[in-house]
Amino acid sequence: MSAATIETTPEATEQGFSASVNVAEMGRALLAVKPCINVNNLTVTLTANDGRLVVMAENYDMSIAYECNADASEASGTLVARHKELTDYLRTRSGADLLNMCGSGGALRLGDSLSIPATPTTGRRSGEVDVEFEPYARMLASALRDGLVQTLPFAAPDGSRPALECVLFNPKPKSGTGSDVPDALRLVTADGFRLGVSLLVDCFLKEAVAAPLLLHRHAAKALAGLIYAERRNGVSASVVSVSVEVDASRTVARFSSGKWVMVARLEQATFPNYEQLVPAIRDAAVHIAVRTTDLLPAAKAAYAVSKRSNGLIRMVANLDGDNIHLSATADGAGSFGAEVPVVVNRATGDATKGAGRFAVQGKYLLDFLAGAGDHVNIHLTTPTAQGRFDGSSGLTAIIMPMFVNW
Repeated sequence: MSAATIETTPEATEQGFSASVNVAEMGRALLAVKPCINVNNLTVTLTANDGRLVVMAENYDMSIAYECNADASEASGTLVARHKELTDYLRTRSGADLLNMCGSGGALRLGDSLSIPATPTTGRRSGEVDVEFEPYARMLASALRDGLVQTLPFAAPDGSRPALECVLFNPKPKSGTGSDVPDALRLVTADGFRLGVSLLVDCFLKEAVAAPLLLHRHAAKALAGLIYAERRNGVSASVVSVSVEVDASRTVARFSSGKWVMVARLEQATFPNYEQLVPAIRDAAVHIAVRTTDLLPAAKAAYAVSKRSNGLIRMVANLDGDNIHLSATADGAGSFGAEVPVVVNRATGDATKGAGRFAVQGKYLLDFLAGAGDHVNIHLTTPTAQGRFDGSSGLTAIIMPMFVNW
């Protein structure tokens, strides 16, 4: 059975609903579908069928179906119950326990002692939509998860421009190949003050449909969580792939892998031309190479001070080439200053124009460093121009400067 075709369509029958499932597995399923639970939808659909249990939840924007291994007879039923009541009960049980569930007469019996309201249902309750999907891309689950985790902090909050609340899936050829065929996927987010780009290589893209997609950040976060859920189930994300499919009108996408399927609406908006916002490395005046393990502790300490004021961190590169100075101050919180060992290469920098000086919002710097990998390259021009930060993980951040008196 392919995860892309998880079926939860058996009709409720007179024999009712019956399934036995491991408590930890049921807990993973409820956690996986939780992003669909909101004030407008408090329930999950449980379908027991032929040795498996499918837990599904849906709202206006997306649906998630998660399959559990279970002891269930063929076509034993489908019912709807409240997510919170199921979750609360599981917290009282050991993860190694076997949970016996039996539903009839408008109630779902959990174990030997508790019954909760539950409604039998008929018809299609899987969250699948009545559209035809066609292949879009396939990639390693670990690469997709890492790319989403790296870029999501750069997305704009709710209430912003719709496109900036999304993750852009942008198929492109790998740099330097000379090919026009898309074989890499860039995940891109921006909030007007910073831009994050994560490169996913070795993707299998369907060239005919490889147009950009916009997935809302809530759905993107849920997608990353589903990949983590498989890891908690003992499945390595480095050997599992995620399939992406889209409908012909590019309004809905389906993501699937192993035990889960997510169907999500795609945002119909125009993402800014981000490539015009990425400064070329060759245009930078100063190039700084630094280990993340050296820069991150200093950045955390500086932000611990500056967040009590404006969050600003000053970076000044020693143009002789052996360190950068990080500093921060805040009224009532004192000050911080530290030298961080680096390698500085000055290309065309002029110290009189402030080359190598950059004031950055501390949170933006920390968000980048969290996904940057082991090494960071920083490319600066002047204190009033955006800085380019490249991580060894494949993450690139473009960050606007904060204006200060140097």
